[in-house]
Amino acid sequence: MKTAYAAASLVAFLAAPAMTSTAFAEPTAYEFDKSHSTIRASWMHLGLSEQSIHFTDYDGVLLLDFEEPDNSTVDITFTLPGGFWVGANQERFEGHLNSDDLFNTAEYPSARFVSTGFETEDGETGVMTGDLTLLGQTHPVSLDVTLNQKGPHPMSGDVVAGFSASGTLMRSQWGMGYAVPAVSDEITLDIDTELALIIDEDMVEDEMADGEPAEAEAAEAEATEAEATEEASAEDDSADAEPAEDDSADDEAAEDDSAEDEPADDGAQ
Repeated sequence: MKTAYAAASLVAFLAAPAMTSTAFAEPTAYEFDKSHSTIRASWMHLGLSEQSIHFTDYDGVLLLDFEEPDNSTVDITFTLPGGFWVGANQERFEGHLNSDDLFNTAEYPSARFVSTGFETEDGETGVMTGDLTLLGQTHPVSLDVTLNQKGPHPMSGDVVAGFSASGTLMRSQWGMGYAVPAVSDEITLDIDTELALIIDEDMVEDEMADGEPAEAEAAEAEATEAEATEEASAEDDSADAEPAEDDSADDEAAEDDSAEDEPADDGAQ
């Protein structure tokens, strides 16, 4: 199932001229937006109806290279115990899925898909091939992939892409032959997913750090200039204050002279 995601992402991005060349200068990491992704396996039950399960617990990173598609890689791991959804109140069926009749999750708790290649002619549709490991066995699978849309997210502005993928496999090839042919051997895989570009926080921090010296120098120069301006202003204020002090001294001297003259006037009278 992760297969599908992988296929989608690879096809879409390898042929997506709308994305900037910077984003594809080397393999770039994308991850699943799990709140907008569905991986489903379906089969025919007793010829009566088509039934399906959803895989909900998976992790992986898709490294996509637009300029050199062969450098793109997809490696996804599914955690199986507790990783199925078959509808509400289906504990009995979930227990059977986990049993050794089917996924035998006690002995094989995970499955893994690793891409081996993909082909696309128009950049919007293509075929991804890869190896699926399940129940301790590894066999190839192929998925038809369609790029639904790519570019900035209409709400967040983040770089995203949406894909749909589908394919079939024969479960007995992996040793899961329970109830075949009453329950169909052929399994149909359907994947619809949205992928988001992973932001390299370390790279962002490095770029910010590279900008710090220049910013620090500018800040220091500004502080020095402000300090010099403040000192000059203080000197001007001090100079303006000195004449006032001189005037005060002259006033005091005038008062002293006036006081000395008064007794002489009294004597004359």
